[in-house]
Amino acid sequence: MPSILYIHGFNSSPASLKARQLTACMTRLGLADRLRAPALPNDADAAFALLERELAELDAPLLVGSSLGGYYATVLAERHGLKAVLINPAVRPWRFMEHYLGPQRNHHTGESWILTEAHVEAMRAQEVAAPADPERF
Repeated sequence: MPSILYIHGFNSSPASLKARQLTACMTRLGLADRLRAPALPNDADAAFALLERELAELDAPLLVGSSLGGYYATVLAERHGLKAVLINPAVRPWRFMEHYLGPQRNHHTGESWILTEAHVEAMRAQEVAAPADPERF
């Protein structure tokens, strides 16, 4: 059975409802050790770097991405030929993130930060073509 890498969304964390529900389910099944749900940095480049490190430690995990995490999961699935479950994925997030420029607050951690055009550009720079093999999604 593969591991699962859960990728949370914008201004979220591993403390989100979906992450907690997935953790509880995996625990009930005796598979808690097969789940990773890292806290992602706000910067897309840093988030991708962290996720790439996680992938290097796992053996072809199933990616589960929610919202902006769905975008990250799509990019990683295409880069590495992995399967992904996408929950309300952000598609081309740079197209709407401009509406969120400025002060932000993480819903779970309370962390304050500022979303800049550089953050949005970093998301755009990671774009991949439409999934080559929709059967993996």
